[in-house]
Amino acid sequence: MRTPSELTAGLLARRLPAMPRILLAASAIGVVMQAATYKVYGRFTGDLSDHVRFFADAAWAVLAVKEK
Repeated sequence: MRTPSELTAGLLARRLPAMPRILLAASAIGVVMQAATYKVYGRFTGDLSDHVRFFADAAWAVLAVKEK
């Protein structure tokens, strides 16, 4: 798994990864959008901002997936 600093460096150098960037962006955004949908339907309580660290870690995990 790539670290956040490796991902950032790769993104800045335009070397990140061979997958289409739009797919990477959609996947990272999906982490938060799915949680927001669950929130709307009452599947959990509290503010989404209470879970910002979790969402950030989850988004980085999505971006760190290596293409097979």
